[in-house]
Amino acid sequence: MTPSELDDLIKRYRKGSCTPAEEQMIEEFFNAYQSAGDAWEENALTDGAEIEKRIYSRIVKKIDLPPKRTVVYLQWLYRSAAAVLIFFSFFYVFTNTPVKPKVNETPEPLVVKTIKRGQKSMLHLKDGTVIFVNSGTKVSYPGKFANDKREIFLDGEAFFEVSHNENKPFIVHTGALDIKVLGTSFNINTFDDKITVTLKSGKVYIQNINPEIHYSSLGILNPNQQLVYEKADNSIRVNEVDVTPYIAWTKKQLIFREEPLYTVVKKLEKWYDVEITLENNQIKDCIFTGTFDNEPLRLVLESLHNVANINYTLEGNKVKLSGSGCPENTSDVQ
Repeated sequence: MTPSELDDLIKRYRKGSCTPAEEQMIEEFFNAYQSAGDAWEENALTDGAEIEKRIYSRIVKKIDLPPKRTVVYLQWLYRSAAAVLIFFSFFYVFTNTPVKPKVNETPEPLVVKTIKRGQKSMLHLKDGTVIFVNSGTKVSYPGKFANDKREIFLDGEAFFEVSHNENKPFIVHTGALDIKVLGTSFNINTFDDKITVTLKSGKVYIQNINPEIHYSSLGILNPNQQLVYEKADNSIRVNEVDVTPYIAWTKKQLIFREEPLYTVVKKLEKWYDVEITLENNQIKDCIFTGTFDNEPLRLVLESLHNVANINYTLEGNKVKLSGSGCPENTSDVQ
């Protein structure tokens, strides 16, 4: 083997392009020093001259040099020994240094805001986003957003005015659906076994994370559109709506637009933190339309009594409603 061939062999070994036979020859040098009688002791690694001497001795034994060319090759052998020394020193370090386990970054702790029934709140996030949180709602978000996204977890109802940032999308996780935006205003309601997303301005991209729904992308909503996801049967529908009644609560208004009494009751329970019982089924389907501007509960109950002949009793936080039904099935509450 010529000097250039040995140099080439070492280079190809480092690149992993040697033949199996060539790899075996190179590794025999290293394995020789890993034997019990001639090991790479840790203290010997600091003695470069000693290691070079050993490697040189091994090379001379492995390569049968004609006596007359020994002087010619002597300088080259030292140079090759130094190259092998460097190579095997790195080999030793990489194969004997324990690998430190990868340390996962500590996730940013979540800030959890729980709004009791009968109360409402407004949150101002550091990115400029404003969240109006309805009663009976829990909102969770990191104290500091990640570099590439802004994530919020919602259980209940909230209206979002998202600060625009095209480099950091704003994502609201609701359990079955993810709502992704760059900057817009919209309302999300997860009450009553469904998820309702109502868009006031901008655009929102809705992504499904429920494996029971057979399509991942639910598309993009435009202003005055509403997506309703029914949890019971995983059905999806998109409607054109007037967003006013869906976001009126942010202005402390209750707006009913041809709603049956049983849905009116659910809203009143959360709004005033009361328990309402319907004494008979004849009144549950009475339809109501009306607006209440931060009115006390008793005034709302009086309005129901006047327009639909619905009787009520109020004791503490418990309300009972009764009546003979609604003949016309429609009442305007003012």
